Amino acid sequence: MNSYNTLSNLKTILQITSSTNDTLLLDYLIGASREVDGPTGANRFFYAQSATKYFEQPHFDELLLPDLLSLSAVSVTENGDWTDEESWTESSHFELTPYNDFPKHGMVLLDIGYKSWPSAQKSIKLTGVWGYGDGESADPWEASAATGTLDSTSDTSLTVDSATGLAVGQTLKIEDEQVFCTALSGTTLTVERGKNGTTAAAHTSKAVYIAKYPKDVQLATLHFAAEMWKTSWAAGFQSRQIGDYREVLARMNPQTRENILARVHRFTLG
Repeated sequence: MNSYNTLSNLKTILQITSSTNDTLLLDYLIGASREVDGPTGANRFFYAQSATKYFEQPHFDELLLPDLLSLSAVSVTENGDWTDEESWTESSHFELTPYNDFPKHGMVLLDIGYKSWPSAQKSIKLTGVWGYGDGESADPWEASAATGTLDSTSDTSLTVDSATGLAVGQTLKIEDEQVFCTALSGTTLTVERGKNGTTAAAHTSKAVYIAKYPKDVQLATLHFAAEMWKTSWAAGFQSRQIGDYREVLARMNPQTRENILARVHRFTLG
């Protein structure tokens, strides 16, 4: 679960001060974030996901990849059943491309490594952190002012020494675990544990980091979530009239929506 903006920001632009609908508004933020990601199967999302993915021999020299931030392990096999595998290392056997930008989209073998792509199906295993991130680095996290404690793998109350900069709707990282903040009271955050392929663990007074996303992604999420809120109560009506008073319920023009998503995904347009 991820949101590319915070509950407090959404409530500010909607001029909502009550907490009555906080749960619903957070759901709208999460839904809007998935809309910003694009259609299912598009292989583009903006959060950082730890995962192992399998690939086959590329048709050309370069293995094309979905958005990749970093690799922790690369294994290949010639027989396809993983009974015999070999480990490869970056700079010794391959390089990731583009060389100077993030995320990475390709993997190129080095001549000095004397390696070739295995030909069996599902023969290339890559373990790492996937996603677009902030589009600037392999580690799209911003240090907060807080250190936090989670007493066990099932504890959902993250206690911090300072809540400055922390907010509902943020994905946070503490050591290697990602958590999602669903509520905040004083210096206690209610969190969902082990998000985005990470594993829940106990943490004692460890630094807390906040996920970073591109500005266009943040703004598009707010735009879409606000539209959901403003039109949800209308139950499908485009206007209403009481006596001489008539109100038109504005909905986002489809072309406007397309333009927003095109701006967010401009780096994928050919």
